[in-house]
Formats: sequence, C-alpha cells, structure tokens
Amino acid sequence: MTEQCPIPLENKNNLESIRNWCGIRGTDDLVVEIGSEKNKENLNNILIDPAHHSREETITAMLLNYSGEAYGDGQWNKTTGGWTTPEVITQYGEMREIHPEFAALSLDTGFMTHLPEFVEMLEKGEITSTDPIIARNELKEKLGYKIMWRGTMLTDEELAMAKSDGIMSPLSIYAKNSDKPKEQFESIALSTYANFTIEKHFHGEHHLTPLVSVSEYEDVATAVGRHFGNKPQDKKFYLFKLKMPIIDLITYKEHAVKTPSKLQESIERNPEYSISISLNDKESEYKWDEKVESYIFWKIDPDEILEIKQPNIAKSTWNGKTTTTNNYAQ
Repeated sequence: MTEQCPIPLENKNNLESIRNWCGIRGTDDLVVEIGSEKNKENLNNILIDPAHHSREETITAMLLNYSGEAYGDGQWNKTTGGWTTPEVITQYGEMREIHPEFAALSLDTGFMTHLPEFVEMLEKGEITSTDPIIARNELKEKLGYKIMWRGTMLTDEELAMAKSDGIMSPLSIYAKNSDKPKEQFESIALSTYANFTIEKHFHGEHHLTPLVSVSEYEDVATAVGRHFGNKPQDKKFYLFKLKMPIIDLITYKEHAVKTPSKLQESIERNPEYSISISLNDKESEYKWDEKVESYIFWKIDPDEILEIKQPNIAKSTWNGKTTTTNNYAQ
C-alpha cells in the first residue's frame, strides 16, 4: 500500500506527532487506556487483521480498552450557552450526570449520533441493561436497519477483497500494515476531534480517514462514486447495496458531530441548499441532509453487502461536473 500520509519512523510512538504529520487536530487527553492485558491483546489482534473481525468487534474492543469519561468529556460538550446566553446542560451532560454507567458509549460516534433516541428509550424503560455494551445492542436492535448505497472504483483484486473482507476505511488498511497498529488507531481514530475528522473527510482531505461514506440515494452514490473515484484503466465502477444498522450511521447532529463549516455556511445562505446530479441525462436534485451522505466507522462488513452491480451509465454529473465512460474503464 502506498502511504498517503507517510509517518517518520521516529514519530510512530508519539500520538501528537502522528496527528500533526497527518494534519489532524486533537489531544492526547482523549486517550486513556483502561483495558486488561487480555483486552489489549484482543484489540491488537483486531487491528492487525480487520478483514476477519467485524466493525462491532472493533467498537466493542474500543469500549473495553479506553476511558469513555476521558474521551467523552474532552470530545462532547456537557453544557451549551454561557457568555451571552444561559448555560444549559446538554444531553451528553445529562447522561454523564444521571447515567454515568454509560460513559463508555461516548467513544462510539454512531451511538452519539443517536443519543436522543437512546435517552428517550431509557425514559420509556425500553433500554433495560445497565451494561453499556448490552445497552448499545438493545439500541441497535430497536433502531433497526436501513438500505444504503456506496459507489466506488475497484480493480478486480480489490473487488474480490471487498466481497471476502468487506469495504475497509483507509485507516483500517493502514493500521493493519503498520508496525504500530495500536498507536495508529489511537492517534488517528481516538485522539482526534470528531468534528475535525469529519470535516477533513467531507472535503476529501483526510487520507487516513477511519470513515466510509454511504448514501441513502442510489443515484447519488452512483454519481459520487463515478466522479470522485480514482479512474485508472484497470479499475471499474461498482455500486454496492448495503444493509446497515442505523446505530452505525454517523450524521450531522447539533448535539454530536456538527455540519462541516463550508456546508453550514451554504445552508445558512440558502436553507434549501441542494446538490444536483444526473445519470444518463436524467437529472435529480436533493436537499443536503443525512440521506445524501452518512458515515460508517472503520469498515463495512461483507455480510452487510446485499448486492454488487455495474450500472449501465455512459455519463453522469455531480453539481455540474461531468464524468463519462471515456474517463475510465467500464
């Protein structure tokens, strides 16, 4: 694998150096190890072999190995307001105050996206366990699943790997090939600010992103995959139909990850701000919301792939920019 963010060997044990080298903002204070030696070994085994471990295994190992209090209190706001407006406790602040037993779940950005639903289910008695991992699974089952789409350019070898191993994030591939996988995971996935991580990912500037983008719209995923995918002649375009747990869909929420600044500015200027696409001259327009783009942490598991197809698309556009089959092999 070609390193898009080559980290000098002398810096591979230093989280701050790794972040700075890759241009990612964060703080070491977010990472406090609490896991037993057995838990640490399990996490390392997952990181060096992500193909044979699910996303849920990775998240569970993360919850068992790191302090949710340290991560959450440094990542998410306990209060909002102040200065010119009254200070108000946030839902995260309420959870930390009333239900400290669930602090570990603050490590999971997917869970934090759906914190309001979790709080509502707690109040209704629909979440019954006080164990954070079991409670997370209760929320997962109650939220259910959603059909999502991802379009991407792949070689024949990459397609075979996606079928057998799943769709990996760049960080999961990089950590696997690193001689310091845990340090790579801690520096890029844990010691970074979630808002900055997603902002960099949104702009295509995060070369070691721990995220995979998906869309609820099939045509959006097709147009995006064709436009933004690498197009060497040995790659072909594929569209993946996915069945994803809603709890794992990370979207922009005021209480958790904020909308990227440039997108927010566009929405503030025009509340109806939308994207325009076309497939074979059939035009569509979508208001920019979580249906257009959501994010999955770490990887998409192979058993979440329902179908892989190659749409017969000769020309597509993304916000006025055209991609034709002459741009790449089809």
